[in-house]
Amino acid sequence: MNEKRTVDTILQTMGTRVANKEVTPAWVWLEAAQSLQALLEGETDKLYEMQQVLAKQRVEFREKDMSVAEATLRVEATDEYREMQRQRAKIARVEEIGRIAKQQANMKDSQYRQS
Repeated sequence: MNEKRTVDTILQTMGTRVANKEVTPAWVWLEAAQSLQALLEGETDKLYEMQQVLAKQRVEFREKDMSVAEATLRVEATDEYREMQRQRAKIARVEEIGRIAKQQANMKDSQYRQS
């Protein structure tokens, strides 16, 4: 299968492995982390664009003489804000997989040194 590798497909694959309680070798974690790190720039750019759109909305609300608190509440009530939060969570998951991969590699290295 020649499915294009994206952050979403990698996260889905790793999530499925965990949900199915599959034993995931350290090299799989490392490969996933490497791929995710290579693809992370696009996801980060997407987050920054979303933040800019929401900042512009906040400015528009403030220009209508709304308080900062009211402008913030109105922005946070939008679907765009929800999507931005999801994007932020996706980036956090990518970073966590990097930490897990590093821990897996360290554990394997320790096992080899002990044997």
